[in-house]
Amino acid sequence: MFARLVTVGPGSDDAKRRVERSVLAAPEDLIDYFGAARLLSFDRDPITRGPTVEVAHEALIAEWPRLRQWIDEDREGLEVRRHLVASTQAWVQGGCDQADVYRGGRLGMASEWLAEHGDEVTGLEREFVAAGKEVESSQRAAETRRRRRQFQMLAGFTVLTTAVALVALVFFTRARNESIRADDEARQANSLGLAAQSGPLLAENPALAVALAAEARELDANDVA
Repeated sequence: MFARLVTVGPGSDDAKRRVERSVLAAPEDLIDYFGAARLLSFDRDPITRGPTVEVAHEALIAEWPRLRQWIDEDREGLEVRRHLVASTQAWVQGGCDQADVYRGGRLGMASEWLAEHGDEVTGLEREFVAAGKEVESSQRAAETRRRRRQFQMLAGFTVLTTAVALVALVFFTRARNESIRADDEARQANSLGLAAQSGPLLAENPALAVALAAEARELDANDVA
């Protein structure tokens, strides 16, 4: 309870802090007991008019050995607690907006601290941390869905690209085969033409007839090859 009423600073530069009685997370009779012993003082928040509690004398922080020991042994934890209390109040005042919850490292630190000090916090503070976990979980799920969609789009694009490449290959192969067949048919036609020309020339010009026949044979041999 007293740890909540202290704002820790560097070294031993600590100070008392006023908190609303509703967030002190301590039994009412215990608060009243220390009030009667003049260790705690009471007032009201100037804005909300809610009852507040604070250490009666700041000298207690420096001069009370047990409180000093509590502070020194858990300075980091007290800072986590102080930030958690302030952030929870801001979250509630902001209408429990998701934009005000903890995320990332701050959420992890608060969750670890809460696991060991769960009985020292209020229900609102537990709800605040739980809200942060829910938001972070939703964000992770959304990121997973986004990555899955990206993977599906990439896979679909890869399949489409592969299909286009295969179709292009088929068309190229078919065009090449048709070109080769056209060349073969042209050579065969030339060969037959030359052979037909060589026949009538055999009597008049045997040398030319032989030359034409030889060229026709060569074209025919290339076509077979």
